[in-house]
Amino acid sequence: MRPFFFALLALATLHVPSLSQPHHWHPSHTGGGGYITGLLLHPQNANVLYARCDVAGVFRSTNGGQSWQTLNGGLTDWYTHSVQSFAISPHHPAILFRCSGDKRNGRLVGSIHKSSDAGKTWREVNNQAAFFGNGPTRFYGEVIALDPFEPNTALVGTYQTGIFRSTDEGETWHKTGFEGERFIHLSFHPYQRGWVFGATKEGSLLRSTNSGQTWQRIRTDADNGFSEIAYDPAAPKHLVAAGSSHGIWISTTGGDSFQPAQGLPTGVHFNTVVQNGQGVYFTAPDARPGHALAAIPLYKSTDGGRHWALIRSHTLEHIRNRPACIKQSSWAGWAISKIRTDTTNPDRLFYTNWYGVYTSSDGGQTWDCHQFEGLETNCLENIQVHPIHPGRVCYTVADHTPAISVDSGQSFRLPYLVDGYSSSTAAVVARQDTGLVLFGMRSNAKSALVKAVNGVPRVVRQWSRGQFVQAIQEDPHQPGRFYAFVDGIVADSAGLYRSDDRGETWQLLPNPFPPTIPQLPYRKAFIENELMNIVVGQVKNVCGTNQLLTLDPHQANIIYIGEWTEGVYRSMDGGQNWQAIGRTLPFHRDTASVLTVLKADPYTPGVLYAGFIREGLWKSTDQGQTWRKLFPTDGSVQNVSALTIAPNRLVIGGEPLYWGSRSPLLMQSMDAGQHWQNLYDPAVGALRIKALAVNPQTGRIHVATSGNGAFYID
Repeated sequence: MRPFFFALLALATLHVPSLSQPHHWHPSHTGGGGYITGLLLHPQNANVLYARCDVAGVFRSTNGGQSWQTLNGGLTDWYTHSVQSFAISPHHPAILFRCSGDKRNGRLVGSIHKSSDAGKTWREVNNQAAFFGNGPTRFYGEVIALDPFEPNTALVGTYQTGIFRSTDEGETWHKTGFEGERFIHLSFHPYQRGWVFGATKEGSLLRSTNSGQTWQRIRTDADNGFSEIAYDPAAPKHLVAAGSSHGIWISTTGGDSFQPAQGLPTGVHFNTVVQNGQGVYFTAPDARPGHALAAIPLYKSTDGGRHWALIRSHTLEHIRNRPACIKQSSWAGWAISKIRTDTTNPDRLFYTNWYGVYTSSDGGQTWDCHQFEGLETNCLENIQVHPIHPGRVCYTVADHTPAISVDSGQSFRLPYLVDGYSSSTAAVVARQDTGLVLFGMRSNAKSALVKAVNGVPRVVRQWSRGQFVQAIQEDPHQPGRFYAFVDGIVADSAGLYRSDDRGETWQLLPNPFPPTIPQLPYRKAFIENELMNIVVGQVKNVCGTNQLLTLDPHQANIIYIGEWTEGVYRSMDGGQNWQAIGRTLPFHRDTASVLTVLKADPYTPGVLYAGFIREGLWKSTDQGQTWRKLFPTDGSVQNVSALTIAPNRLVIGGEPLYWGSRSPLLMQSMDAGQHWQNLYDPAVGALRIKALAVNPQTGRIHVATSGNGAFYID
């Protein structure tokens, strides 16, 4: 039998794109699966909706929520897809604002962007306001608002940098105080000119009666901060407020005093409350996994918010067009962040949660997911094209099992359900055994290696909390032999494993690393909690996988392993003995000089590539003994977080990061790195590219991102 790489080369030569060909980006359909934290309705056209996400930016629907398109054009900074709040002008609906920001190095950053073309493009109008778009208050109310009576006045309550006010429709802003307070809601009273309310995480309620020029602190209750306020067009002093932990509160005095509502569950947070313009209010608790509430705990009140009743005990049959990620009715009710109503149609409702946007046309009796078409909000770890059947594509993803495509990446499905595990890490599809897939899974308590044969998954190896399947690779010379690279404490069985029986049993090989590396990653807190992850402080939250283990496709028993900050290691005897190589690689040059990807060239013997944050792309032609910088060669800083290799074609991707402050990139070279073509489309915004793959038959590039799902480029 011919070696695998020669067979792949024969396939790949069927299509080799030229540098002159145009390239078009298309989002893959992944069926949602990310947290939608906000929802706005167009003030004049109820079929136009806007949604915000904690990691994917802003989306728009022009057909009442049946499908969506991203609105991140022109954004380049690393935090701009983490949107804490947004607003639409009630006077000029083509004008939108977004407040985005995040936290790194113990510091909050953020900015306000304005769009004058309904979100097609954005420009920064304030870089002094801090926000935490993927932080602990992202699911509360909006904190930016435009005066419904005065078109030029706008206000924003920030995350610890105070309240800012604009009198020129958001072109310029000036601070008006309240530094250090974390705002979770700010809104103009839509029926009482000049009135504004602001709520903080610390439990304060502020009121202004002159459009934010001066403020009065009318309530402080650290145990019951308000997360959103609904207003009554028939009684301007009647307020209904969602209390972050104590249900719904009603005021008939314009906020001077409040009384609790009746009929709601206790001990859970309430993030949202809304009135439909005809006296009916809706709310929902922030139900998390394991709750004892109704599957979709939506409540309504017809007496001004004083008494509430569950709309219905929903089952899966009441949720139409649900994607594969909604496997139980309670999942559709998890973490409801917003409820919105169409004030022109009292039976038309919307809500958002961890998975997407749901619509109802019968007052909440039944709901439609519309397959979350266009809400591409998944955080991917890796992506790969099947080596023999390139129309099949697989990716792994935080918060879900691996996804499979059989239409060259145009759409993906979730064929596996592994009880007790929530996130997939690394995966490999067997070359010749087309029904075999091996992948890593993890939960908060444990991790596992899973073997799926013809779509039926089974756990074959488990580890305790803290261990993590970083990479899985199939031996290109020995069918049925696989290697798995496991992060964690080395003394607790982290390291390199081998299976000789199609992934059924696994043997821990000799430790590749010196005693000075007791855990993987060596700088665990920095790599996992600060540098590479999508959520600051959350361990192993989309750091990228399957990129630090590579096997030599030309010579048997040669294995390479990379450690993020400490070096590259090579075995020439199948993992029995190891040596450090690549001393000329740029480890330790900067705090963020971190290795992210290591790959052997399947077409040229002896060639290796190494991608780094800040330090770009490096190449070795002697099995890793010596290295030279391949990109960029002008001395500039670039992040390379992903690469893929095709015949006469090298494609690299880079994500924007706080610690490597660069714009996102996607570059390709057709001459082994001598010349490069920029393939990045600014219309997609500031993508965090985690992995790349190329279809060898068509030349299609597949892009895995942290936050915006998958793309394919033709």
